[in-house]
Amino acid sequence: MGTGFAGRSSSADDASTVFGNPAGMSRLKREQVTVGGAAIIAKSDIKGSGTFGGSNDGDMVPVVGVPMGYYVKPIDDHWAFGFGVYVPFGLITDYEHGFAGRYFGSKSEVQVVTLQPTISYAFNDKVSIGFGPTINRIDGTLESAALNRATPGSNDGKVKITGDDTAVGYNIGVMVQATDRTRVGLTYHSMVDYKLKGDTKISGPGFGPFSGSKFDASLKIKTPSRSTSRSPTNWMTTGPCTRAAPGPAGAAWSPSWSTTRAPGHWHRHWARSPKNRTGTTPGPTPSALPTS
Repeated sequence: MGTGFAGRSSSADDASTVFGNPAGMSRLKREQVTVGGAAIIAKSDIKGSGTFGGSNDGDMVPVVGVPMGYYVKPIDDHWAFGFGVYVPFGLITDYEHGFAGRYFGSKSEVQVVTLQPTISYAFNDKVSIGFGPTINRIDGTLESAALNRATPGSNDGKVKITGDDTAVGYNIGVMVQATDRTRVGLTYHSMVDYKLKGDTKISGPGFGPFSGSKFDASLKIKTPSRSTSRSPTNWMTTGPCTRAAPGPAGAAWSPSWSTTRAPGHWHRHWARSPKNRTGTTPGPTPSALPTS
């Protein structure tokens, strides 16, 4: 039975605790490997028209798979080692050929792949801590059409911006077995400061002799917050919610985040996923939600 990620910071059921709370690795008594994935299937509806014509089919978000994998090996009664590979952030929009808004944007794709070597230490059977640096690789592509002034609406040019960077952050956690039936966990995922470097390539008849030229490009992005004081912190407990259906409960807070010189904004929100008496997990799971 699933928990909708409720109690993620205080549960240590498998190797995915490398991400959820690295302190939980000390609670695993044998070597474990956990692999998984998620499919993002979104539908969109676009209305409106462009000055120079074009289509609005509306299907701008393709089906995307998000893989993940974790490994944990206990070293002794106190120490444990773990390693994680996952995708903490990403976005993709890919409009149809001839999209009415193609001069503003035709394709956007950004993904972050994170490697996290991690260690944890149990002081005793009640308290444990965990820490792991995160090595984060970001790749981004932005594309748009360029208006050909000689033939507006046709024979468009193309502008393509690409960039990448590797930056380091960290994930730290504490886990406390408060009582025989209640466990408390605190997890902190640090801000990561990226400085993407790449190039801008222009092509098309409207650029004349400059078609095919490349220019240096750069972009600074901080994820998931703008300051360490507003980085996400998950305080969760695992224990009985009701007599009929004991289980985990949790709350998560994701602060606002935005990219510099790139579309997309994120707003802060709350998400709670307590199990009810029927054993289901109502409500959204902790995540970042895009807004216009």
